Amino acid sequence: EPALFCDDRHNRGANADRRLRFAIACAPMVPSPYQRIVAATDFSDCAKAAVEAAARLANELEAELELAHCVQLPAHLWALPTTPATVQKQLEAHARIELEALRLEVCPAAQIVVLGGDSPAMAVAHHAKRVGADLCVVGTRGRTGIARMLLGSVAEVVVRHATCDVLTIPLQTAATTAPIAKRILVATDFSDAAKVAVQVAAAMAAQFGAELHMLHVVQNEHLTPAVGGLVFSHDFDVEQI
Repeated sequence: EPALFCDDRHNRGANADRRLRFAIACAPMVPSPYQRIVAATDFSDCAKAAVEAAARLANELEAELELAHCVQLPAHLWALPTTPATVQKQLEAHARIELEALRLEVCPAAQIVVLGGDSPAMAVAHHAKRVGADLCVVGTRGRTGIARMLLGSVAEVVVRHATCDVLTIPLQTAATTAPIAKRILVATDFSDAAKVAVQVAAAMAAQFGAELHMLHVVQNEHLTPAVGGLVFSHDFDVEQI
């Protein structure tokens, strides 16, 4: 109930409510921001879901799609009766076969690329920048299971280091003919970066005919974020923008 909050907090909440309305009113409609998409895969089930989502997005936006896989040399390479260069070539050849099969299954028009490096996440982030990608799509879990769910996962490293937008896809996302996005939630702290996020969200909502929801949280400085906070949100018809 409003009476439970002090006057200062209520005023801050009302101010946030006004700023939300102003932010959405001032968000310019921009064309689709994604023309070149890179989808990273380690050939896990979750990565396949990410590739399928990227393919649907590329088809909807008429964007170029590239499927990327990073080859890593085994940590126990010293125990193998062969040279690192030979193993690298074998792994790259196998990766190309798997990428080609995935391309034919999901998006025949896509390109494929095999990367190398000690860190798959950094290899993907650097490659996306090198080819001028404006969106990178990755799964939230890879073949390494629970370890990849922890801080420092491949998806998180890509998000932190990529110079383009990053879309993370959970395993639950299944290939379907349903709309790619029905509801888009964009959180804002009214910073310049948040303004860019609002613009992109507005463009994507218009592209897919999706509902656009804007949210700002007013945190009580006397409470920890996990304990409490006022949440102000508005739902907008994209045609209003």
